[in-house]
Amino acid sequence: MITIIGQGVPGLIFSHLCFKRQWEHQIIAPTPQNIPHKQILLNQQSIDFLSRLGITLPIQQTYSSLKITQSQSFGHIHIHAHDYHQEALCYSISMLDLINSLKPKSPPIEATVISGKHIPTGFELKTKQQTHTTEYIIGCDGEHSITQSICDIPSKKRPIYHVCVIPAHIEAASLIQRYHKTYILAALPGTQGTIIVSSKKPIQNINLKTLRTLFGHNCEINSIQEPRHFRVTPKLTQSCFKYNALLLGNAALTIEPISAQGLNHTIAQIQKLSTIPDWSPAHIKPISLSIQKANERLYQQMALLTHTQSLSRFARNILFKSQYLNPLVHDQIWAFGNRHDT
Repeated sequence: MITIIGQGVPGLIFSHLCFKRQWEHQIIAPTPQNIPHKQILLNQQSIDFLSRLGITLPIQQTYSSLKITQSQSFGHIHIHAHDYHQEALCYSISMLDLINSLKPKSPPIEATVISGKHIPTGFELKTKQQTHTTEYIIGCDGEHSITQSICDIPSKKRPIYHVCVIPAHIEAASLIQRYHKTYILAALPGTQGTIIVSSKKPIQNINLKTLRTLFGHNCEINSIQEPRHFRVTPKLTQSCFKYNALLLGNAALTIEPISAQGLNHTIAQIQKLSTIPDWSPAHIKPISLSIQKANERLYQQMALLTHTQSLSRFARNILFKSQYLNPLVHDQIWAFGNRHDT
């Protein structure tokens, strides 16, 4: 028996894989409440894999280009999908649509795992109602993972990141990522567009006037809705597989959200798992090592992308303006966004 802890998007996608492969499984988690009305960016590889699992999603918007800019600089990087013979860089879908499309094939156990321990036959998991035994665990329980705690897997962490997500009406020809002295900003254009602001300091007094100043002429922001503030602690676990427990998504790797890579990275992990002939430690362990290396690589890449000190700004200026380095940077960003680095 495979027990999935967590009923978020990663856990629900993995449950669809289990159903397709006829792996005996169950989900232990309460039903998510107050699902935010927000956009999620999925690349073509993620869309194709979900489709093979029988998950069809309505596309809200297609983005074919990305513009990366820096304040106090005239240089920029502009990535076009057609340069890589693709229709789009990514597609925008609704979080609500995604959750509704991922309803479990079998009813979950509506409970919260509060503790557990490793036993010779697998694991013993305790909820307020009862105790469950299982041979395998898939930890899809997010940043504060009880699975990580049960298996006593240490992690390294970077300082807290403050994030502000703002629904907005945005007019622009491209996706936008903009580096500022204090902030890293992203804009997903559309009538129901989204602005993401990240900072190492608490984000205050973000209003329409401030956003227009921060983005400059890169996009036109006509209105904004109530911002949502939260904090992220980027972390990387020392391992993602121990005692027949596998950590997926934020349970093993929590990264800054500014690059919109978290869910795509998790789907790439599940896609790797879909290739094994059966669910056994002999097949899981080699895949888990590959997943761990990809986690480490993404953790390091995000440290570079979200570094806003002077040297980093100077280096970006050189990259933006160099006719020799620019094509190489384009290729690296394309590979990063399409998970070809995993």
